[in-house]
Amino acid sequence: MKELRTTVKDADNILASGLSISKIDNQMAQFVNKNHRLTEEYIQDIKELRDALKDPELTKKGLGDIFTRFNALKTSAIDEGLAGGVGTIENLANRIKQMNTNFIGMYFSFYDIIRYAKELGQTVTEINSVQAELRKVSEASQTRIAENFKTSAETAKEFGATITDVISSTADWARLSLNGLRSATGKLVA
Repeated sequence: MKELRTTVKDADNILASGLSISKIDNQMAQFVNKNHRLTEEYIQDIKELRDALKDPELTKKGLGDIFTRFNALKTSAIDEGLAGGVGTIENLANRIKQMNTNFIGMYFSFYDIIRYAKELGQTVTEINSVQAELRKVSEASQTRIAENFKTSAETAKEFGATITDVISSTADWARLSLNGLRSATGKLVA
């Protein structure tokens, strides 16, 4: 047991690595540079911690203590509203921009743009073909067909259908009707 305590004590006295020291030093420097509202007291305390990192005899335990003190200073500055180099509105705007960038990057790649363009072309072609079918089976004027398109769009939105389905149904009604064209909404088109 005594040997274990000695081993733990020896481990605490091992010198800290230069990589660990520079990593923590960089974190401290970045925190000061990014938070312009820090008071001189905080800046001075962090400077003292950074100076302590320059000790050639700094042990891992000492490095851990410095890092713990730095985190306590950081938390205190955040609690006092001194952290964050930008104001709340700017911070919110930056977060929204970042979220939008992430969203666009994830869901709107180059191939998606091509796919959406193809889908748009297919949809336009489908709408044109069902409108041509409607013109063939009805005696409605071009104006009435255009009005029916607007009505079909509203109906499709209302019922969760596609415009092509509604216009196709209207054409079917026109085929069956002797008194004129009734759309899927039941309105007389011609």
